Amino acid sequence: MPELAKLEAEALENFGLVGILTDGQNKESAARIVDQVGLKMPNILLNEELYSSIQKVQYIPYIYFVDSEGRAINVELTGKQDLAELKEAIQTAFKAIE
Repeated sequence: MPELAKLEAEALENFGLVGILTDGQNKESAARIVDQVGLKMPNILLNEELYSSIQKVQYIPYIYFVDSEGRAINVELTGKQDLAELKEAIQTAFKAIE
């Protein structure tokens, strides 16, 4: 997650991040996790409804891309990624929607 914080800090044009927290027990513990990592992006606390929609996720972090209309783009990342890998995936996602 530190790499996501670095990516977020670069404020890439036409790109935003939203996190889904899976390891917070409640809003307070989730807020502590976000503060510890230094993320400024919006984060959603996983609930039962959201959990049922992401059951295919086997590894965390799991990153997938959606376009401005909310459609999934066929670019997915699992596990820890360095900043260069994240930027490459973003470029791939942008090319997929051109």
